[in-house]
Amino acid sequence: MNSTLVIIGLLGAVLAVAFLGRVIHSQSFTIGGLANSIGAGVHEDGRVTLQLAPGATLATGGLFVTGGGAAGLISLCIAATRPLGVVWDEGAPGDTVAVELLGGAAKTRTAQAGATITAYSLLAVNAGGAVIPLPVAAGTYWVVGESLEDATAGDPVEFAPYSPYQVTVSA
Repeated sequence: MNSTLVIIGLLGAVLAVAFLGRVIHSQSFTIGGLANSIGAGVHEDGRVTLQLAPGATLATGGLFVTGGGAAGLISLCIAATRPLGVVWDEGAPGDTVAVELLGGAAKTRTAQAGATITAYSLLAVNAGGAVIPLPVAAGTYWVVGESLEDATAGDPVEFAPYSPYQVTVSA
């Protein structure tokens, strides 16, 4: 009888420790003042919180951002810079915002359309940080995904995110 109670007690203790460890692991941690910052570990939802770099402003949501030169900093993505993800917050320099990372995402994403987009178009980023159909004009562009629906400029468009890659279009 006593050995059965000891085994049940030990099993209970093991389960309690396992549960507590899972709860602690799933909580948001703060590193360098940023909850869920890139250095905080695995982010299963594909979203991290980063800080807008000095001089970086997001006037509207749904725009792409890029690394801001130092760890934990981001700035508005323009056509020539490698996209990191989409931000749906507005923000001023120093603000922290949630970034939905590209590539390897287990879900679709949305971004602001910078032009008319048709479903199943490859998407690139324009100079204002919005998505546009991959241009046919000569130039080098960053492809960020494929649209899943039609959209007009200024509207959100759902897309399947890709790990960003460069494409050079020749004249």
